[in-house]
Amino acid sequence: MYCLRYDFSNEWSLFVGGSGNFTVTLQKDYFPYAVQNARNLVIDAVTLFADVGGQVNSHSLPQSVVDSATLSSGLSAPGGAAVLSLPSVDIAAVLSLPSGYVFTTRDLSRQVFLVLQYHFGL
Repeated sequence: MYCLRYDFSNEWSLFVGGSGNFTVTLQKDYFPYAVQNARNLVIDAVTLFADVGGQVNSHSLPQSVVDSATLSSGLSAPGGAAVLSLPSVDIAAVLSLPSGYVFTTRDLSRQVFLVLQYHFGL
């Protein structure tokens, strides 16, 4: 689990101050030590979480938004890196209250968490 605001502070600041997507290059060394030497790292799902009005909201990103195969391929390659781009509409989705009210997605103080579900083979 990564906190976009703290774990990717430069990227979060660029996102908040701009108009584009939140984009980050994931490195294999961002994963637990046991995974860093894996030959095959497969991303199964990408989910965003946020505390909104005292409740935890989640938003699972569909394959049409996040290409898990491309992420997995990049992370499994020598050097292990892959670019993840999260559209602002998906960040807005996790920050929405059930009533439909949306907090500003480009607020530097907001905390959005990224959870990558994965499996790996040595």
